[in-house]
Amino acid sequence: MKRLVTAIITVTAALAFSSAALLAAEPAAASSLHAGVSAAALQRFAQQPLYVPPSMSAVRHSRPAALVPLYISLGALEAVDTATTFRGLNQGASEANPVMRGLMGHGAAVIGVKAAVTATSIWAAERMWRHNRVGAVVLMLAVNGVMAAVVGHNAGVLGR
Repeated sequence: MKRLVTAIITVTAALAFSSAALLAAEPAAASSLHAGVSAAALQRFAQQPLYVPPSMSAVRHSRPAALVPLYISLGALEAVDTATTFRGLNQGASEANPVMRGLMGHGAAVIGVKAAVTATSIWAAERMWRHNRVGAVVLMLAVNGVMAAVVGHNAGVLGR
């Protein structure tokens, strides 16, 4: 189990780095990373739809290449989190998340909440990329990073 967790964290890290590289290659990302621009200006820029010349309309309407691998890795991380949490509970550990703690006696409810959180993250990124491609990828990188940290914590608890 520890090897599986390590492999999933490694794959997630590789996806994060490759997603960052894909993000850097996108014109929207390159134009928004201008040195000397204030954080407030970048925030205003990120909230407005980008102008896309008619010749780029086909590119504008395609999903960023990084999103689907990030969706898959999020699903895998949620599954490993669920499995390692249940395994830890069977070994005497306690749930650290106060929101989930009350659901721990109800396996179907835990799985339902985790599926809903995953689906909501994907739904948000899917809605976002049409107006803010960079923001959608950053959102999924952040959610994957949080879940990788949770899985890493669970692996540490199981290793004790």
